[in-house]
Amino acid sequence: MKRKLTGIVMLLAIVLLIVGACGSATDNTQPTVTVTVAPAMSPTPEPKPEPVTDMPSDFLPGLLESFIPEQTHHIGIIVSAETDWDELQSICEAYQERFGVKITAQNCADASAQKSAAQTMLSSGIELLIIEPAADAVSEVDELCEQQSIPYISMGNRLDVEPGRGGYVCAIVRDEYLTGVLNGISIVQAMTIKYGEPRGNIAELAGVVSDETSVMRSKGLRRALAGHDKLRVVCSMAGGDDAATYAAAVNILKAFREGDLDGIVAADDAAALQVLQAVLNYDRTELLGAIWTAGGTKEGLTGVWYGQFAQTVEDTAFTGMTAIEYALQYLEGTDSSIPPVVTAVTRTFTADTDARKDGIAALIAQMTEQGLPKCSESMGDHQLFMPDETLGQYYPAPWYELGESYLNELEPYTTQDAIYASKAVQPAEQEAE
Repeated sequence: MKRKLTGIVMLLAIVLLIVGACGSATDNTQPTVTVTVAPAMSPTPEPKPEPVTDMPSDFLPGLLESFIPEQTHHIGIIVSAETDWDELQSICEAYQERFGVKITAQNCADASAQKSAAQTMLSSGIELLIIEPAADAVSEVDELCEQQSIPYISMGNRLDVEPGRGGYVCAIVRDEYLTGVLNGISIVQAMTIKYGEPRGNIAELAGVVSDETSVMRSKGLRRALAGHDKLRVVCSMAGGDDAATYAAAVNILKAFREGDLDGIVAADDAAALQVLQAVLNYDRTELLGAIWTAGGTKEGLTGVWYGQFAQTVEDTAFTGMTAIEYALQYLEGTDSSIPPVVTAVTRTFTADTDARKDGIAALIAQMTEQGLPKCSESMGDHQLFMPDETLGQYYPAPWYELGESYLNELEPYTTQDAIYASKAVQPAEQEAE
């Protein structure tokens, strides 16, 4: 028994020695073990879908850039028979897939069909209606919307009430005055390159004298050239159909011989083609590349690409893309700065750089593939063909903001007396000046 107790005592002594060896030589404080808990992993946020619209904000006044709708909506859209239906459908599908926005679309040939389509859409529970009003009659769509307190937006032709009043959110319109100003700015720049200052003799081949589009473009052209005394429109002639336009172009070439004329402004791309034909037929090749036009048609863009036309300005073909952007921001409460009238997408197509030439080639290829006669607002590059930054010097705000007095300050060139060759400023005289 004694031996057993002695063994136990010795065992306890060994244990105490081991415990002492494990402790600190200076104190008996035991080490503290700190356990760091890894933070909980937060779920990776899903990337936001890309906006459908990628136009520069200059074309979308009053709207937020890179706007992403946060809610689902149901919008109705009624367009004319000329609208690129496939492009519109593609845009509608993109909004449905990316944002859950349902867009019910229908194309209608006349005002009666548009009214019927509007009635159906309004009864289906749409939150807002977009319409490209038919030009043949009063559509009455605005009355239907007001009766049911459904907001609405027009594109192209205006409705019969004032935009910005009641449920009429805004009207998206073509600014034909702007088209004339943009032609004029391009002419000023071209003549400055040619002569070292803005001077020269320009002829205008307008459309029918009473046509509102022709009148507005002529007024805008005069506005841009008004501040340059040595740069004058020396002759303005009215065209009409192709035969009348060609005859007018020939008369201009006969009145102003080679060296007397620095360029011709045509009412639109169709008229420009007749001018081009006359120039080629009468061997006036000095005017190739000095023809200004508007329309953004495939033929007009082709002429620009080949260097036959100096410029064509877009005559907007609507696809609903701009209007849908305004509609969604209005429905989500970001409408405080939406102007009652918005200028439609207006690009200036020139081929003065390789990038612009390539951009025009891409547009022509797309139009050829889709069988379209002219470019639409959702087609092609926008930033590349923005209006020149000097636009504000000539046209600080749209005429409908500046008022009727501004619009009527200058008459169209077709009402002025023509300055024929004997009175025109000749190149030799210009050098002397």
